[in-house]
Parts: sequence; structure tokens; C-alpha cells
Amino acid sequence: MKKSYTIRSLFVLVLLSLTSVLWSQKTVSGKVSDYEGIGLSGVTVLEKGTKNGTITDANGGFTLKVSEKSTLVFTFIGMTTVEMAVGNTSNFDVKMEEGANLTDDLVVTATRQPVRKLETTTAVDVVNAKQLQNNKPEGIAEAVRNVPGLFVTNAQGRFRGNIYTRGFPDGSGNGLIYTTMQLDGLPTLATPARPADFNFGLDDGVDRVEVVRGGAATLFGRSAAAGVVNVITKTGGTTHTGGARITTYNKNVSRNEAGVDYRVDFNANGPISDKLRYNVAGFYLKDRGYRDLGHPDIGGQVRANIDYLFGDNSKLRVYAGYTNIAIQNMIDIPYDLSTFKPKSDWKTTDSYYDASLDTISYRLVHNLERGNPAAGKDTITRTVQAANKDGNYAKGIMAGLRLDWNIGNGFSLTEHFRTTNFNEGTKFNLGSSNFFNGSPALGSGVGSVGGAQFRLIIDGDAVEKSTMNEIRLSKTLDIGASKHQFTIGHYYSREDYSPETYSLSLWADANKAKLAYGSPSRFFTSAALNPFASRFGGRSRIEHYFEDVNAVFAGDEAKLTDKLTANLGVRYDVLKLTMEGYNRVDTIIKRDTTHSDWSASLGLNYKLNKRSAVYGNMTRAFRMPDYSAYTVLAWTAATQRYTNAPDGIKKNEIITNVDLGYRTGFGDFGFDGAIFYTHIENRLAVFYENGIGVSKPQGTNTIKGIELGLTYTPTRVQGLLLRANFSYQKGVYDDFNIAVGSAKVNGKWVYNVNPSGNLYGNTIDKQADSTTTKAAIYSINLKGKQLPSVPSTVFNFIGSYDSKFFGVNASYNMSGGIYADATNIISTPVYHTVNTGIYGRYQLKNKSEVRIDFLIKNLVNSDDVFRLLYLAETDAVLTRKQIDPTLAPATSGYVTGIPQLPRRFLITLGYKF
Repeated sequence: MKKSYTIRSLFVLVLLSLTSVLWSQKTVSGKVSDYEGIGLSGVTVLEKGTKNGTITDANGGFTLKVSEKSTLVFTFIGMTTVEMAVGNTSNFDVKMEEGANLTDDLVVTATRQPVRKLETTTAVDVVNAKQLQNNKPEGIAEAVRNVPGLFVTNAQGRFRGNIYTRGFPDGSGNGLIYTTMQLDGLPTLATPARPADFNFGLDDGVDRVEVVRGGAATLFGRSAAAGVVNVITKTGGTTHTGGARITTYNKNVSRNEAGVDYRVDFNANGPISDKLRYNVAGFYLKDRGYRDLGHPDIGGQVRANIDYLFGDNSKLRVYAGYTNIAIQNMIDIPYDLSTFKPKSDWKTTDSYYDASLDTISYRLVHNLERGNPAAGKDTITRTVQAANKDGNYAKGIMAGLRLDWNIGNGFSLTEHFRTTNFNEGTKFNLGSSNFFNGSPALGSGVGSVGGAQFRLIIDGDAVEKSTMNEIRLSKTLDIGASKHQFTIGHYYSREDYSPETYSLSLWADANKAKLAYGSPSRFFTSAALNPFASRFGGRSRIEHYFEDVNAVFAGDEAKLTDKLTANLGVRYDVLKLTMEGYNRVDTIIKRDTTHSDWSASLGLNYKLNKRSAVYGNMTRAFRMPDYSAYTVLAWTAATQRYTNAPDGIKKNEIITNVDLGYRTGFGDFGFDGAIFYTHIENRLAVFYENGIGVSKPQGTNTIKGIELGLTYTPTRVQGLLLRANFSYQKGVYDDFNIAVGSAKVNGKWVYNVNPSGNLYGNTIDKQADSTTTKAAIYSINLKGKQLPSVPSTVFNFIGSYDSKFFGVNASYNMSGGIYADATNIISTPVYHTVNTGIYGRYQLKNKSEVRIDFLIKNLVNSDDVFRLLYLAETDAVLTRKQIDPTLAPATSGYVTGIPQLPRRFLITLGYKF
């Protein structure tokens, strides 16, 4: 009732404001160029003293409705600011020169409305088209790697990159659960449980990527508590422009295969008529990849949008895209525990792929009662070759429309609708052992090390359909000396996801020179189930999920004084989950549940002078469980059957964020710094049990940190840009215990961890005595332990020099202070990435340009482990440490680890017109 009253009150306020008196306005247009006369795309054009602004198109053109007595401010990263009075002028020809500028960029993601970066109440950074062109990222996660406060893992391939923002333990399982990824303001998918970039690749139709850190949940929904990565697409300009480029890669694989590894990109945009503009872009690639997985990354994408311009700064966009691509999922290799280097006969370009796998076919019983093939009414045959070849594939369409309508009298309406329909699959060869010694013999007994590595050929297919719609009504209003923009809106999304996942269990001996696969016979109760005899596999899920979200939100972006800006927002979301899964051929288990919660934020920005400001935020956010928290089926080993899963998670995560920041520009320098604090109650994390991801509580977590950034663009050295940023973030468990594993051996309970032994800095709690066995139940108390897999320090450096005919660029990323396990016993090595490139360009007489680039990614070819699997929230490391205090390979063997992407050389030839 209270919620309804609040919404009605806001509507009344908006309607009453219709009588407000507006100053006389006029429409101005023009072109912004650099010192060579080349149009500049993405330049901020702002009506001074207001939030009314726009960004230049691909040719440097702009159109804006402003007051006749106003002044236009033109700003661009690395360029000196230009101011021009409007007066009687309607058409502007603006020339910009290189210089230092950090605070005047116009960003749209910070508050959903265009606003100068200096006046934003959150930390926000922009990766512009120039940076994208120089760095040539293969995916969105790689594109934002050097943004302050971010830790990015893209070691598993071109897509599926995880993004950890300000120490949040994001990226659990498959999706981004605290940092939402968007395309032009709407989520790329309707659920945070799926990889955000699974069906969308970075192409030359992207204008820039904006990254918001801090309180954004009130504007962007249930998966934005840490921040937002918004990919913004180009709009066609007033003349026809575009280009194409081809990139070739060096050969990393050891197999002797003919052919060239390449990628082709293209983009074209321009006018269809005075009112219609188009933009089309896409790519196609065929690349055997960074690592040898037996099959190439292959396929492509094409996207197009048409904009109809009407009225005063109004626009209707219709867009669509088609994707058909298969990307190999680069999983694990064996790592030496004493050095964290690959096993001596392995390189980071290797994988567990072997050609013998392509000859294997296996059967599975149609029903889900694994272990009882006689009960099956029929069987299905799968091939490992198909699973390897398809990789992570996505084939389907994305389409939508967006209306930005300046209604008049201070009212504006934004309507954005998108639908997607994809067939997709997740297929890879996954190691499932944490510790192993690599020999064919299998270990046995509690606490022993298995000889061979237990592996699963994961073979999953799915149909994924999503629908999203957001409508926002805004009203600008002057109240006394303050200026306000009130907004109310509604968001709806539906995720329709139908996965079927199969698997084949194998073991590998980890001898790279003569890799052998066999049957893990001790994991099967009958010889008939031996995958190398009758070759029966398993089917871990046949399920169907619906996630329906309805949300209402309201906010006020206020310019209270010339110096003080405020941003207030509230949001209420309702999530309905409908799930069903097949237990047998003719038996369906169903489950329905509903969650709801609210978020609110207050942000303030106080401008100290024209180039300095302090800002702060306080946010109450939430995260509601997705379908993985309510997995329909659970495998019961005792009965060898699938049955009803536990009821799932009843509580939402409650997330409190506070951050304070300061940004300034002085001389040729720019500085941006912030401190932040986050408190997460009832955090959930994804665990994989028999091939099914399930969410489990992780107690209460706290994150504290600081981020500092410095930019130098000397006016005396035109074209030089130097940037460095440093982040320190410490996320810890406040209240969380993990169970100590146990088993009954010879009639006695034996524990993985010896509660009376050396605990290496950990504490054991005796929870209770079992009511049935009278044996003690122990757990490891993790209070004060650092969250695993998240670095405590991140440092980035970017340097570039651009001139008329050539340019050079380099970037360095360091991430350190990472624990592989929750008990904080194993800390992984400091992670380094160095990229460097050089290019030359030549402008032809018709103003077109030819450019050639040479780029090296991971210059030092670091082979340190990037991530260790199956150790994060278990007692496995403490168990091994007690058995072998040195964790040396002689007794502990190897560990399942993922390397960073190995070194790659790229040569690109491009043409722009």
C-alpha cells in the first residue's frame, strides 16, 4: 500500500509540473574536428550549467536544442575544452587541439541521463573507440581489463569473461551476479545466471564502453550492486563512413595443419535520408586459438541499427543482430604445486584434447536413473567429437527497438524493448580432481591422492529465449534555484531457458607426450557402465526454467546549486521462478517460488571548482536467487536416482555500499580517487554437484578498499597519454564455516581434516554430536579469512603516443594477493599481463586511411597459474597440507589449474573511408 502511494505521488508531481515556464530555445548543429580536419566521434557537446547534452556521431556531427543565451562546451578525452556562445549562431565548425582533460567527458551510464563526469555521484570510466582500436580486445571483459577497480578473468577464451568489481566475489558459476553487462542500456541477457557475453561479441559497431563502479542497483536492477559495464553502439553520421580490417594470428597449436588463423571486421554507417541514419557492423573468424583444443574458434556476427531522427533531439532506433559462432572453452592443465608452473612436459598452449577422443561414441539411457540402464525405454547416442568441435556455441538472433522522445514542456519518454532467441551449448573437457599425481593407477582411501585425473566430457545444449522491456518517463522542473529531473519507470523481463546436459566420465594419466584416457572403474557399480566397454554416459539435467521480473523505479537527478548535485533513486523488484525437471521419462518435478526486494541510493557531488569535485554514495541493494539456487533435481548416490532437490535459498542477499571520491584536474594531470565499503549478508555462491550448479549460503562478507588513478597528457607533447591506477581491496568472511568432510572406515568416522593437528592458522569448531552416530561434527571457522579467487591489489598502466603517421601503445596489468582457497593456505603467484603495439597510417587523397597494426598480447608469455579449481570453499587444501606440509609434487602431485592466455602476435591491415 505504501509503495502504491509513493508511485501515485510521483505521478501527481510530474503532472503538476506541466505548467512550468521554459526559456526560449533553438536547435543548433555543427561538426567537431581535430587539428587535421578529421571529424571526431564521441565528443561531448554540453549546454553549460545544465545536463542537456549530446555526443557527436561517427563524422563529428551533432544536433542539440539549447537556450539562445547559453554557451556550448565541447570536451573530449585528451583534447582541450572549447566553449562557444550560442547567440544568433545555428551552425558551428569546431576545431579541437590535444591537451589534458579528464573531468568534462559526457557519460550516459552513470545516471541514465547525459552528465559531465566531473558532476557524477559515482566512479565512472570510459573505454573509447581509440582505445578499442589500439588494444583489439577479443571480448568485452578484455576491453575493460585496465579500468580502475576491476579484476578480469578471460583465460577461458574469447567470451565468457568474468568481471570482479571492487573486490566483489563476482563471476561465480557462469554469470555476472553483481556487475551487470548491458548493451545500450539493457542487459545482454534477462538472467544473471548465464554468461553475459555468451551471444554477443565485440565488433566495430561499438562506439565505447562505459564502466560504473559503486551504487547502481536502483537504476540497473538485481545484478548491479557492484557496478555496470555498458556497451554503447554507434549512431550513423551525416556522411557515409566505415571501414574493414583483417587480423592474422600466429600459430600456437603444435599440430601440422594448413591454413591461416584470421579475423575479418567491418563497419559502415551514414545517412539514408535527412532523417534516417544507419550503422552496420560484424565480424567473422576462423582461428585455431590460443591453445590446442583440436578444433578452431569459428563463426561470426552481424548487427545493424537504423535511427529515425525527428522533433527536437528525438530518435527511434530499430536494430537486429545475428550470431553463429563456436568458441572453444580453454580449461585446465596440470600445475606443479611447489612452483605453480605447468607440469614439466606441459605448455600453456596445451590442453587435455587428444585425437583419440574424437573416435568415442557413448550411449545414455533416456530416463535419468543413471546406474539402471535396463529400466530405460530407449537410449541416445552422443559423440565426444561433436562435443569437442562445437565448443561453446551460440546461434540465433537479437532484435529490438528504442524510442527516445522529447515530448516537450520538459517531458521525455524512453521506451526500450529487446528479444533474443538462441540455440546454444556448453561443451568442454573438464578436469574434476583437485589433487592428483598423474599416473594411471587410481588412489583410494580417505585423504589419499588419486593417481589419474578424473575428467568429465561435458556436452550440454539449450534453447534460451529472453524478452526485456523498460519504459521511463522524465520531467525536468525548476524548483526555486534548483533544477530537477524526475523519472519514473517500469522494467519487465522473462528468461525462458531449457537445458539438457550430458556427460561422459573418464580419467587421464596427464602424460602429455602419450596422453591416455581410460575408465574410472571405481566410480561405476557395474562393468556394463564402463564408458570404454558399453560406454554409457550420464544425463545430469533435462530442465526448463522461467524467470519473470517486474520492477518499478523512481528517481530525482537534482542540480541543487551551482556546486551541489544530488541523485536519489528507489527501486522495487519482484522475481517469479517457475521450474520443472524430468526425473523419469514420464515424471516431471515442478517448483515455483517468488522473491521480492527493494533498493535505494543517495549520491551527492560537490564541485569545489571548475575542475575539482568530491562525491559520495550510499546504497542499499539486493541480490535475489536465480534458478541455480533452486535446481529441480538432486542426485542421490545411495539410491542411484534423481529426486527432488532441497528447497533452495529462502533469503535474498542484502548489500550495503558506501563510497567517497575525489576527482580533479591540474595542469596536464588528472586525478581520481575513492574509498569504498561493502557489507553482504547471506551471500550465495555456486557449487557444482554432479554437473549441476547449485547456490549455497556463504554467510556475511565485508569488503573495504581504495582506488587511485592518475592521468598525464602533456600539452608540449601532442598525442602522448599516460595513465596509471591502483586498487587495494580486502574482502573477508565475517561469519562463515565450512564443513569438514568425513567417511566411515572400518566402523569408525574418519575426517579429512584432523581437528587436533596443525591447522595452519585456521580454527576448528565442534558444531554438535550427531544424533544417530554420536560422532562429533566439525567445521572450519573462516572468520577474517580473505575471500578466495579475488585479488587484494590490482595495478594498471596504459601509455600511448599518436601522431599523424604512426603510434605506439602499451598496457600492463598486475593482480596479486589472491588466495586459491577459503582457508588462505595457498596464495597464487602475482599475475602479470603486458600488451604492446605499434601502428602506421597513411591518409589518401580522398581522406580515406590505410592503417597497419602489429600487436603482442601477453608479451612476457607468463605461465603462472591463473586459477586453481575446486579449492575455493572446501577443506581440500587443509587436508593436503596436513598430509604433506610442503605440498610438494612428490607426495601431493599436481593440481587442476587454468593458465592465462599464452602469448599471441596479431597483424592487422585496415582501411577507413
